[in-house]
Amino acid sequence: MNWKIASLGIPIVLVYLGFLNAVEMVDRGKTFESNAKWKACLMDYAKGVIPSDARGNRFEVAGTPVWFSCDL
Repeated sequence: MNWKIASLGIPIVLVYLGFLNAVEMVDRGKTFESNAKWKACLMDYAKGVIPSDARGNRFEVAGTPVWFSCDL
């Protein structure tokens, strides 16, 4: 859906949240112990979907500019 909106020229921001040491969420699965572990999980999840050289660089999807950042 986000690609479709962006392809119409509408700017979007997609945010993936990772909460560090969220003990209140432990019943949902293992929590992230550090920012590095959260980034590694996100990058692993994005493999095959986001180009490996995309981080911090501009690239295009159907003529729509996209920037991928994995920073706080």
